[in-house]
Amino acid sequence: MLGRLFTGAGVGVLQVICSAYAMELLPNRIRGTVIAFWSFWTYTGTLLAKVMGFTLNKQHPYNWQLPIRALWGPVGLMLLCFLPLPESPWFHARRGNKEKAFKSMKMLYTGVEGYDLEEEYGIMLRTLEHEREMAAKTIPWLAIFQGANMKRTLLLMVLAVGGQLAGLTMINTYSTYFFSIAGQKDPFQASVIMSCISLAAVMVMLGVLDRFGRRVLVAPALSVTCLSLWILGGLFYVRREDAGPALHRRPNVLPPGSRDSLRSPAW
Repeated sequence: MLGRLFTGAGVGVLQVICSAYAMELLPNRIRGTVIAFWSFWTYTGTLLAKVMGFTLNKQHPYNWQLPIRALWGPVGLMLLCFLPLPESPWFHARRGNKEKAFKSMKMLYTGVEGYDLEEEYGIMLRTLEHEREMAAKTIPWLAIFQGANMKRTLLLMVLAVGGQLAGLTMINTYSTYFFSIAGQKDPFQASVIMSCISLAAVMVMLGVLDRFGRRVLVAPALSVTCLSLWILGGLFYVRREDAGPALHRRPNVLPPGSRDSLRSPAW
């Protein structure tokens, strides 16, 4: 339990810090693609974890220490990647430490044609000064629902909850269970195939993200997901005499009382 607690805390910290760190360092033209690599490595790690867990469960079903020891490999790789990284120049600029900010920028942008350290540092100072001026003003929180802020707030809310309302959590969390009640002989194989499809989709997205924009990719993806889940939900209303062998086996797999709880549009 403590291991899962510390692991979850570490993942939460990385999700917050890595995105902010990348946004402060990356040029605008490649920022979206590089930040999206977080999803690429997430799906890659998920796929490897599934394969490792399945293999260890088959070969060493009672050795609970092996999966824990296997975590030291990624931790060592992360240390090799993180230790040489410099501090963000924005961090030093917020504290007025020009010398350290220049040192970070030289380490990050040496060899970049046309990169002017003085100009970039001046942009940082002007941006930070504007942030301080805005922070000094007393603005009620209801202002986010007024005027032009209302549109921006609604857009951010849609993006934040759209994935959850589309059922992505259900798909990622209960995929193996869903395949088992659907009559799949090897639910693990089906979940691995789904992880591979997700990884392939992320790879395609990385190639077209900065070329076609975000909206063109997000809207069709969420729409197809919602449509697919509605179709799956409709399968629970198919009459037994019209159902295939997999649906005939469903009552033998579901626990008593769970059939009605699963009859929802999300399924």
